[in-house]
Amino acid sequence: NQPNWYRMDVPQAGSTITVTLSGLGADFDLYLYGPQLDEATGQLRDLAKFGDIAKFGDIAKFGDIAKFGDIAKFGDISTLLDLSQFQDIAKFGDIAKFGDIAKFGDIGGLLGNLVQRGDAGTLVGISVNKDLSDEQIVINVNELYGPFAIAVVPFNPAEAGAAYQLAATIGPPNAPYATIDTPVAANFTRPPDDPAITTLVLYSPTRLDQFAATGGDTFAGAGLQAKLSALAANVGGALVNLDDYTEIRDAYAVWDAQPDNPLAANYVSAYLKLLIVSLKPAYPSLQYLVLVGDDCVIPARRIRDDALYANERRYQGALPTAPGATNRVAVAQQRRYFLSDDYYGGLLPLPFRGRELYLPQLGIGRLVERPSEIGAAIDAFLTQPTIAPASALVTGYDFLLDQAGAIKRSFDSQGIAAVDDTLVNNTWDAAALRGKLFAQSAPDLVSLNAHFSHFQLFPNGPDTPGNRVSASEVPTQGDAYQGALVFSVGCHSGLSLPDGDFANAAQGTDWAQAFVRRGATYIGNTGYAYGDGDLLAYSERLMLNFVQELGYVGAGPQTVGRALLRAKQRYFNSAAAGTLSSYDEKIMAIPTLYGLPMLGVTMPQTSDVPPGGASIMDTARRSLAGSDVLTSSVALDLSYEAGSVPGVGNYRQVVGSDDLQVIGNRPVQPRTTRDISAEGLIAHGALLVGGTFSDAPNFDPVISRVVTDELRVASEPAYAAQSPYPSQLATVNRFLGVDGQSRDRLVVVPGQFLPGTSGAATTGTQRLYSALRFEVYHAPLAATDFIAPSVWQVESAHVYGGVR
Repeated sequence: NQPNWYRMDVPQAGSTITVTLSGLGADFDLYLYGPQLDEATGQLRDLAKFGDIAKFGDIAKFGDIAKFGDIAKFGDISTLLDLSQFQDIAKFGDIAKFGDIAKFGDIGGLLGNLVQRGDAGTLVGISVNKDLSDEQIVINVNELYGPFAIAVVPFNPAEAGAAYQLAATIGPPNAPYATIDTPVAANFTRPPDDPAITTLVLYSPTRLDQFAATGGDTFAGAGLQAKLSALAANVGGALVNLDDYTEIRDAYAVWDAQPDNPLAANYVSAYLKLLIVSLKPAYPSLQYLVLVGDDCVIPARRIRDDALYANERRYQGALPTAPGATNRVAVAQQRRYFLSDDYYGGLLPLPFRGRELYLPQLGIGRLVERPSEIGAAIDAFLTQPTIAPASALVTGYDFLLDQAGAIKRSFDSQGIAAVDDTLVNNTWDAAALRGKLFAQSAPDLVSLNAHFSHFQLFPNGPDTPGNRVSASEVPTQGDAYQGALVFSVGCHSGLSLPDGDFANAAQGTDWAQAFVRRGATYIGNTGYAYGDGDLLAYSERLMLNFVQELGYVGAGPQTVGRALLRAKQRYFNSAAAGTLSSYDEKIMAIPTLYGLPMLGVTMPQTSDVPPGGASIMDTARRSLAGSDVLTSSVALDLSYEAGSVPGVGNYRQVVGSDDLQVIGNRPVQPRTTRDISAEGLIAHGALLVGGTFSDAPNFDPVISRVVTDELRVASEPAYAAQSPYPSQLATVNRFLGVDGQSRDRLVVVPGQFLPGTSGAATTGTQRLYSALRFEVYHAPLAATDFIAPSVWQVESAHVYGGVR
């Protein structure tokens, strides 16, 4: 009474699997398992850990098979699929294929506890027709690709040896696109060295006229060359006319010949990045990068979206409605890419899951959309190159209430006297927002925390046309928004799309365009943002980082671009061991600044202590004999305060810190970080040398629930693991800044949850460390021996009554 197992490898997302069972000598049923999401990493678990699939002979390898339990679990279709990964239930196919549900019999005795344990992945397809009828499963894998497992199960165990034919085919994605094989190569001329240059301004008059001009609103008609020259003169800028480079013009021609190919867009962006990297050595003081034009003019980098939750292909708002239009952004989204400008500012990319992660080292701003609108943004900056906020509007509802409250408190601490938070609740509607947002005198700071599309904001209440606020409603006259800083955590709130792709002006007017043309600076997300159902995490945490950075002046007068750059860098450097996922990659990459990144911000109350704290590495360091390694002692004495989510569970937080480790489907734990950067040195690691802890039994933890516009987890997930979480208490994070110095951070999770008995309710022991002692190791930046040795064999021997 054993299933026969088969394995197939699906190489591409978007493929279609067809599995057919025919020529049946007895009644067999068919089951298909796909790779399962590992919530700790956001990646797919690999069936390869089983080795040869043919070795599955003994079903006992799958553990206690009785735990699969009552077939009644299949009554709710949601128990068959992990709906957090498969939002569209139609993917499961025709429910009629289930036939007579009674045929399932004792499925626990057939398949064991595979779904619960995740050993064979997630059950993604079933075919259970009666008698000798053929069985077939046809599914589009969407984001899932990699190893799939097929189980052929006899309905009658006595007929397990009967004959059958199994065929499996993999169809390619419905919309394939050509690869770009031409190498990116150019010898761009290095200009004369100029330490006065702090800003590069990239622009293309030809493409602005081709894609953004209308009537007399052209590059020349708007006087944009003169405005760009005035901007450069005022900010230490170097103008870079992309039309002057033959290689770049040729790359654009490749993209224009196949506008629906995201790789062709990346071919252009690679040439632009090569140009920036070639120019950087001549400008040692470079801090900012300005991109003039929307995505058609200067393409954002298309980055592969590996997220199973709220993948960009789910967003339909960018699909063009104008006859004959081909939206280059929409086709990239449909092919599972998100857009980011950080590629251009990430001069020192980090290795990440077989590709690169682009942590920005330059502050980046983009000016959109029409030449006259770009000119208006430049005029507003030249009129007011530094803003001094005195008022703010904060909105929030649903799971964004905690973030809105935290932003309000941060504004208070930075001396903003007039903070309007009357729209931080679950009752405000479109009329209430219009009364605040579109007043004659707009607030200096506007934090819009709500659900978005690229052209609409969705308030509380019914989703009706009258209860939606459109970007086209932003007043087009007056200077109410000049100098305002507007930012949003909303999904696609920062997605800029060409007007001409849409049949009506309302859908074509995106939020970035609406605010920038009125002289405001705007920050929004180009893709789906993420939050936690109960606590402040993910995209919410990043935006709070940004607000906290506005008042930091330790590195000189603060600017909008530097504040956003530092917020992303701190988010990256605060990740605990083994938690940086493809979701974090996306969360950091999609917030995009529209406006000029060198816009100064002077908050009423500022601090020269960076958010997250100054470096603690001012203590005496000791040299290790025989090496150039230096070691320092770090002692953490911690106390905790209790937190809870009604009806969900409890958590503990370090006193004086708002930080928590919140990872999808994992117990929430305290987290604390310390800056351990030292000039001229790089931190190699931290060794735990001692500590003190106490255990609290019968603890019911909060299990994190990831939420987005596309995903709502109604109840707290179960936590079935039986090992302590997390397994590693501390790690050292680092990245290299554009100034050549290493930014090092010790990240400590001083709590562990030790699960008790598994079941629907997760309870166990919460361990908290009141004291931890570390030895932190640094070496000179020039040191090349950075790879830790691998200890592959340890032996002991009895020698003269002792052990060696």
